[in-house]
Amino acid sequence: MATASGGRRLLIGLNGSLNTAKPSSLISWDSTQSNYGIWTGDASAVTQIYGTTVLDNVFHTHKLTNSSSNVIFQIDGVTNITKTTNIPDSKMEPYAGSYNQGSANTSEVRIRYMEAYNT
Repeated sequence: MATASGGRRLLIGLNGSLNTAKPSSLISWDSTQSNYGIWTGDASAVTQIYGTTVLDNVFHTHKLTNSSSNVIFQIDGVTNITKTTNIPDSKMEPYAGSYNQGSANTSEVRIRYMEAYNT
């Protein structure tokens, strides 16, 4: 569950670094957008795409599946986004972060469980 207002961005997933073009595969909850999105990055760029599922403040099960050809983002078992560009191609680690894009903004992130593994 996430809540944000006034230019707040919450990112959860796997990451190398957000400051430069680095491997990343992240769920995006962005208060300036209407829908959930994902960010993916490889050595050339980090890009984002937004799906069709509207943001809300309800607990959901989110799943990111990374393969060599795409990243699939599911919410409650339903595929929301399949992204085929800027697919991560090197090591990443679990990540959860909140970014404030204004001075009087607040946010809250509640993660019940997070699992990351190689298959």
